[in-house]
Amino acid sequence: MSPSYGGGRYYAGGARTPYASGTRSPLGLTPFLLPVAALAFFPGIWLFGAYSYPYTHPYYYTDNNNRNQSLPVTCLCEQYQECGCDDTNNSTYYESLFNGTQPRNTSNVQVVNVNGTKTIVINGTLPNGTTADDGTSSSTSSSTSGAASGPLVTLVNASGYWVMVAAVIATVWSI
Repeated sequence: MSPSYGGGRYYAGGARTPYASGTRSPLGLTPFLLPVAALAFFPGIWLFGAYSYPYTHPYYYTDNNNRNQSLPVTCLCEQYQECGCDDTNNSTYYESLFNGTQPRNTSNVQVVNVNGTKTIVINGTLPNGTTADDGTSSSTSSSTSGAASGPLVTLVNASGYWVMVAAVIATVWSI
């Protein structure tokens, strides 16, 4: 997967190079682990929890009433996956991420209420095996972290059928 935001220079989470989730970002953001239950507001399947990378810079924009606004930004990367989260102030990146200047919900972005504060949350998870532009592996390989990997994990992460399969198995075993 190649960077596709900000003129092809950034991944969805704002990083220029991928790295293993749970490690410091290239620009030095320190993550903390969120349990799966804390991720209900973001669509998709988060099987192992996620690391949260709170950005030090808010996103500044002008709203529909021509007032200056700002919102804090947090990026999430699923545990055991490659990550593309990093703090950036590049307006071209944000405009391509939001498809305009105002924050809006998309498949990679949700504007949610976090502890009473409206916050931009970005899904910075990248597919395992994502490499830097030069074709080298990420700065910290997730394959050495003891994480589960391979086609089955990719299938489970990409599929919503695991809930249905679990329900069928539970039903069969309860008979």
